[in-house]
Amino acid sequence: MTNIWNGLRDLASGLFSGKRKFSNIDLDELRKERIRLEQTEMGLVEEVEQIEAQKQELFSQGAAEKSQRLQLIAARKIKELDAKAKQRDKGLTVVSHKARVLSGLISIKENEAILQDMGISSLVSGMDLVSLAKYIDQATVDGELRMERLGEVLGLVESNDMDVAGPEEDEDVLAILTAMQQAGAEQDAGNATDVSDGSKLAQETLNTARQEDDHI
Repeated sequence: MTNIWNGLRDLASGLFSGKRKFSNIDLDELRKERIRLEQTEMGLVEEVEQIEAQKQELFSQGAAEKSQRLQLIAARKIKELDAKAKQRDKGLTVVSHKARVLSGLISIKENEAILQDMGISSLVSGMDLVSLAKYIDQATVDGELRMERLGEVLGLVESNDMDVAGPEEDEDVLAILTAMQQAGAEQDAGNATDVSDGSKLAQETLNTARQEDDHI
């Protein structure tokens, strides 16, 4: 657990510390950072799963307990674990956002020829990563960096210090979440619903979003 939280603290440093220019960042360095992020994310997910399992076990023990006092103790422990899980959720949000930015940076590195054709290659190369990350947020649609949108954003802004709100959750992600919750509710109600049906619905949602992207 300590290594996980050290990893999260490192997200605020490393590549995004100081005023490192995009032109001074190597593609391999970006890819290694993305791998490190993925490892941090897996560690956090594993810890959340363990916490949820502990909560479920405590709830079962409390439900079987005859003493209200002991039930109250179990309830308090569940609340403490839930607060702990929420902290990990925040960590996952940070990791997800950093991963999205990193994917954008990698995409820019891999498509420098396109930036040259758009006439923004020099502008991007001279930016520090923190400033460029803000514009990547603005140019990211459904989790994918749009080069055309990036060109529009960079053409409209007059300052690299503009305030940019964090990205909202994508609609298809929320639709998948709804499908998961509906499948869980059906199972809880004792209905013979195959979870794979909900999985298929989620995949259809992703396919629809991908088709819409292709027409943009």
